[in-house]
Amino acid sequence: MRKLLALLAVCTLVACDTRNGLSVAPLASELGAFSARSVNGLPLPYVLSPAGASTKREVVADTIFLLTGKIAREVFYTRSTTGTSAPLISMSDQSVNYSIVGDSIDLSGLGFSNGRYTGGTTLTLVDGIGTWIYQK
Repeated sequence: MRKLLALLAVCTLVACDTRNGLSVAPLASELGAFSARSVNGLPLPYVLSPAGASTKREVVADTIFLLTGKIAREVFYTRSTTGTSAPLISMSDQSVNYSIVGDSIDLSGLGFSNGRYTGGTTLTLVDGIGTWIYQK
């Protein structure tokens, strides 16, 4: 009976561990949720597709959660529209490790090559698209 209870306790801990990707419950936030406010100085929605493309692809929303255990979770929404068809909304959700040293933040696992964490309220991140500003 003790072995069964111990096994049940271990299974419960593993199921609640956010690092294994099994957790579906909201995650406790260590530093907070940061929502994208602008890309290259332009507000969202931000157009990703080049001018004249047959499909218009836009970033509708992007939020980065800096969680306990130095885990960063990004939830990213895009909208694709072709001609007069109804737009298709898609979501990307991924988690990676992060680190902060001084005002520098490493979110390279999310594709950002450079990052600044300013005053606990602002993230400034750079990727292949440009400079993203996130705020709490």
